Amino acid sequence: MANINPDLVTKAALRAWLNEVHGPNGTASLDAKRVVEDTFTDDIELRYGNYPPVTGKETVTGFFEMQYRALDGMTHEVPEFDFIAPDKLYQPARVGWLVKGDDPDKDWIMIQAMSTFWLTEEDSKLKIRKAEIVLDANAVVERMKTKGWM
Repeated sequence: MANINPDLVTKAALRAWLNEVHGPNGTASLDAKRVVEDTFTDDIELRYGNYPPVTGKETVTGFFEMQYRALDGMTHEVPEFDFIAPDKLYQPARVGWLVKGDDPDKDWIMIQAMSTFWLTEEDSKLKIRKAEIVLDANAVVERMKTKGWM
């Protein structure tokens, strides 16, 4: 059970945190090392789509580097979210993927995703200790294959 400062899990604080996680210095940067270091605990457990689960920052970093190398852009639209005390955040999102070489004016692939994050507090900041992300990224994978990234 997490012992999180209640000030970190107010609706406004969680919205600001999600904006940071998905913003220019977060996932939108496509910098896997920074995303993992800033967002996850050392012992992170990640279940992402139909991929086998991965554990630990080094493995998760490698997983994201594999994806990010084929992308020119990523966006997250998070219209709503729910926090269930003591530590669970549910976050639906509309995720945009731009495969390297695609036209940013017309080739974004948009998919729906649902994430469940188990949060903890480290050094007065929220971190994800476990994440389950449900999405169907087949359209992205197929585009990556046609471009020779997979």
